Amino acid sequence: MRSSDFSYFLKFLDIPGVSFYSLQKEVSADDMTLLTQTSVIDLSDNLNDFADTAAVISQLDLVICVDTAVAHLAGALGKPVWILLSFMPDWRWLLTREDSPWYPTARLFRQSKPGDWDGVGDRIKVALQELIPTPTEAKSSSSAIAEIDVQFHIAKALQKQGNKAAAARYEQIIATSPNHAEAHTYLGYLKQENGQIAEAVSHYQQALATNPNLGKTNLYLGYALESQGRVAEAIDCYTKAIQLSPKSPDLRLRLAFALLLTGNFQHGFAEYESRWHTQELEQQYTNYPLWDGSDLQGKTILLHPEQGFGDAIHFIRYAPLVKQKGGKVMVACHQSLKRLFEKVAGVDNVVTNPQNLLDFQVQAPLLSLPRILGTTLENIPANIPYLAAPDDCKISLGSNNKLKVGIVWAGGPLHRKNHERSCKLSEFLKFLDVPGASFYSLQKDLSAGDLTLLNQQQIPNLSEHC
Repeated sequence: MRSSDFSYFLKFLDIPGVSFYSLQKEVSADDMTLLTQTSVIDLSDNLNDFADTAAVISQLDLVICVDTAVAHLAGALGKPVWILLSFMPDWRWLLTREDSPWYPTARLFRQSKPGDWDGVGDRIKVALQELIPTPTEAKSSSSAIAEIDVQFHIAKALQKQGNKAAAARYEQIIATSPNHAEAHTYLGYLKQENGQIAEAVSHYQQALATNPNLGKTNLYLGYALESQGRVAEAIDCYTKAIQLSPKSPDLRLRLAFALLLTGNFQHGFAEYESRWHTQELEQQYTNYPLWDGSDLQGKTILLHPEQGFGDAIHFIRYAPLVKQKGGKVMVACHQSLKRLFEKVAGVDNVVTNPQNLLDFQVQAPLLSLPRILGTTLENIPANIPYLAAPDDCKISLGSNNKLKVGIVWAGGPLHRKNHERSCKLSEFLKFLDVPGASFYSLQKDLSAGDLTLLNQQQIPNLSEHC
């Protein structure tokens, strides 16, 4: 709450007769890019401790900063300091006052409403102009950022804060400068987040009409087109984005998902290996060679899961094919899958504790097996069923001469798209009254509301057995 955004400082960096110096430590990449576009001198590399900072401040006429240690340091040194404060600041600055009894040389610039750094920046500019009388004919520094770009960076800052005023600010920029590609891109992103996909696509396309080499815009357009079901066009966008940023694993992963969606498994699963270079997954057992699909005679291979239970169940189907390569097949899995996987053809050992792993020579993540074994739409291993219920099953639903139907309406909450794939139990009510059918709940982690609804519908709850 107490930190501002460097974008708001751009409002007054073009005032003639003023030299600005950055005392900011740990400057972000975005802020550093902005700094290089201004005449501000970055001193961060010279500030090793507060003594260094004090030495710099002693040579300045004024310090402008947010509520941080530098504000106290400048005040303690008796230097004029203008402090930017949030709407409800720390108690040290009291309420409503523009001065500070703690630091006589301090002047306080408060937000007039929560989040209003925009207004604070405007008041700072006026105050500076009053401090440095400027002839009306004077021109701002040639190194100053253009006003339209100042407004753009402020709009980005508003967006970063989650302030809905960002969209209106982008629209104002576009009204003034219709070909401002970045404003179109960021406004498109906001439209897309708001579910206005068609408008988002329009803004992305206008941005790319001005500059087709915007990697982020190509990526966002791909997302939007894919959500409209226009996957082939989305693939073109992702491909263009990758051409612009060939070393980005995130772009390649996005492309992989789209390719797999179209059934292009060979190219899709090859690109899917990029997942290991993103922040989404951490590769395991990297001290062992990744299996390349060659014969396993005399070797033991470890097949291990990398994501959710569903993926483990989905791709354990490859165990028999791996077994055909010779050698022994050991599978690592969660305890809740152990009994199930022990009956899978081709599996020699199932281990749930890494400390109990037997000696093995090569390894493969389950979701890498389709690539390793050359899977296409035509040769998907579909020897169904490849799983079987354990013989010691203690659950009996009995016989009632009705169609027995199990229901599950929500996935695991940690899944990145769980809000898209899950629904509410109440939405199942549309078909729970179908005559001749008996329904059974297999849902785990039931809420109190779901339990009440199940009882009202007289649907047996089998969650304790699942």
